[in-house]
Amino acid sequence: MWPDSELYEGNMRTIISTRKCLLYGVIVIVFFLLIFESIARVVEFIRPPEETLSLSLKQKDSYRIFVYGGSTVAGMPIKEFGFVSQESGP
Repeated sequence: MWPDSELYEGNMRTIISTRKCLLYGVIVIVFFLLIFESIARVVEFIRPPEETLSLSLKQKDSYRIFVYGGSTVAGMPIKEFGFVSQESGP
């Protein structure tokens, strides 16, 4: 055996243990994210959001604009500062 072989094996063990540690960390994070997402979907299925939007009939000479977003678009917590409220005009 070479004199540096023990040192090399020690470094390889450290690299492998670091990789295992990172892999286990990623697995745990993904597992908890899946659990939280599943719980959120079950809760939303049982109790759907209160504000569901139903589209009315559109006139032929008008445009329908869909705005995608979360609380900023909807105007949470202050409705007057929401994107849709500002674009609707007075």
